[in-house]
Amino acid sequence: MADNTLVSNTPLGTYEVRTTNKTSKAVQHFILDFGGAGAESLLSTANPLPITNNESLDNFFLSDLDDASTPKFFGYTDKNENWYIMKESISSGITNFRYKKGTTDYETNWTNRASLTYDYFYNEF
Repeated sequence: MADNTLVSNTPLGTYEVRTTNKTSKAVQHFILDFGGAGAESLLSTANPLPITNNESLDNFFLSDLDDASTPKFFGYTDKNENWYIMKESISSGITNFRYKKGTTDYETNWTNRASLTYDYFYNEF
C-alpha cells in the first residue's frame, strides 16, 4: 500500500492524516470510519497512531462487516486463519472499541460475535 493523505473538512476545521505502508489497515479503517467532528483531536504529534509495538496488523484484511445497528462489528482475517473482531459501541456520545482475537474457527466466532467477550486492544494483543 502506498502512502496516503486523508483530508477531511469538519465544522471545526480541516484536518489531515498521513498514513504509510506501516499504518495498519485497522487504524486506517478507524480513521476513515470516524471522519467526523473532533477527529483532529484524536491524532497529533503528542497523540500518534496507537500501534507502536512490533505486532503488525498489516496482514489482516476486512472480511466481514455488521454495521446495521449498534454495536458495529468489523471482522478481520489473515491468510494463516488468524483473526480478530473489533466491536464499536457508542454510549453517551463516546465511541469505544474493544477486540477479540483468535487463531482458528473465525466463521463460528463471527456468527457468535454478539456473545463474545471483548477487551481493550492492549489486553488482546
